[in-house]
Amino acid sequence: MLLRTFIARRLASYYAQSADDVVSSSPSSSPIEFRRLLDEWQWKRLLDRMYREQKGQWFTPVELFKPYYSNAVANFIATNCRKGKTKQPTSAKATEETAGVDDFDDDDEEDYGDGDCPIEIVELGGGRGTNALCVLDHLRQHEPALYERVQYYLLDSSPTLHKLQQERINASDHAAKVSFLLKDLTKVAEGQSELLPLSDDDPFGDIVNPLTFVIALEVFDNLPHDKVKAIGGGGGPTDQSQEQRQQCTVRRRTDPPTATTTVPNKSTPPNNTTAVVWDEHFESLSDPLLSRMLKLAPSNYIQRNSATWVPTVALSLLHQLPKLRPRVQLLIADFDWFPDPHHFSLGRESQLRQPPQRRSLLAHEEPLIKSMDDGEDDGLMYECYLTAPALSDILFPTNFPLLSQFIKKSWRKLKRDVIVQKQADFLLRYGSDEVKKTKSWLTGYSPLIDDYSNTSVLTATFPSHDTDVNPSTRIESHWAKVLKRFSCSK
Repeated sequence: MLLRTFIARRLASYYAQSADDVVSSSPSSSPIEFRRLLDEWQWKRLLDRMYREQKGQWFTPVELFKPYYSNAVANFIATNCRKGKTKQPTSAKATEETAGVDDFDDDDEEDYGDGDCPIEIVELGGGRGTNALCVLDHLRQHEPALYERVQYYLLDSSPTLHKLQQERINASDHAAKVSFLLKDLTKVAEGQSELLPLSDDDPFGDIVNPLTFVIALEVFDNLPHDKVKAIGGGGGPTDQSQEQRQQCTVRRRTDPPTATTTVPNKSTPPNNTTAVVWDEHFESLSDPLLSRMLKLAPSNYIQRNSATWVPTVALSLLHQLPKLRPRVQLLIADFDWFPDPHHFSLGRESQLRQPPQRRSLLAHEEPLIKSMDDGEDDGLMYECYLTAPALSDILFPTNFPLLSQFIKKSWRKLKRDVIVQKQADFLLRYGSDEVKKTKSWLTGYSPLIDDYSNTSVLTATFPSHDTDVNPSTRIESHWAKVLKRFSCSK
């Protein structure tokens, strides 16, 4: 089978677990008193204790920094809903190649800030529903007129999280504002399902052009990827002349129990049965979706004579958005880098489980694989997705510069400011007041901006709304802090 299909099935099994085993809730005993924290050491100690006590897999920034993180997201939405006129496509019709970007009327100008223009907030991978609740709370309190125009969509592929979202939000006073969609994003990317409704069931009826904000918070790292290998070419590492591209497939074979390469865990077959072993195989590029995305992607997505992970599902979703919602604006927050599994630690002497041998070809943008299925409090890391337990989380770093190039090319006739910045800079831009609420009264340390240093944010907004973002307003740059901490640790 195609590699992304294999990964999609693994992730589907993982996210079919209990919601508490996938995404942890924020501490329920008492809220974190960020103002009383002294420094980074105290925060890391607190976080380590929380991870050891919690039942689920991860704490997301939304859960850890509730409601401050989500309030910054709400401010981003409100800021980019302000009055501003610009020429935009007025029809949802589009060819697949231009994805809705060619349907312009030179005499048409639309007002995005006034009147009865409906507003959609589409959150991909809504977690426990916490972000939706916090965003709606903030908008209702600070932007009541905007709140009245909002319809919120929560899209998730996990049936257990989907159910939890419904239970939590339907019990709130925002219930009428939220629609829930159980969607397999891989099937959406492959054209087997629509991302958003355009039917009588749509709360907006026959209005096909609402002002739409698509939000993806730590979602792209969990979308299935393909692995591509480029062979030949006559020039530099990105030269595509006479280049042969190969796609990765995964095939199953059966080994005797003594030769098994799967890691022992509760899902491993008993000793008297054979074990399933998977191998990678490369063949000529033939998958239509992967071929189409590589034509649209920047040439440096693929490097000659080496293997690369390609975020096929994420690219396809982004390519479809203008076709479905021509007035789309975008917010993506995710990890831009992961440490080598050998150096990844949450305070344990060694978290890396060594497999008997690596069964997958090492490639650029390698994922991090973590399992909670080993009887450990906070899981173990694995180097290879083929030798990790079946119920493992597979997380890919997001190459934000390449993603930005792809959006600019795929949305080439939409007028959008596409900006990539560190998450801390985004939070300072849209949530400076929220950051102040998380700063230590003594040292000024704020985990909201000083932790999660390996995360970035991509925004695609109507022109002039984000052009004044100035990351240099930070007291210390990200890399200055890294160097400072490194020198202190010597």
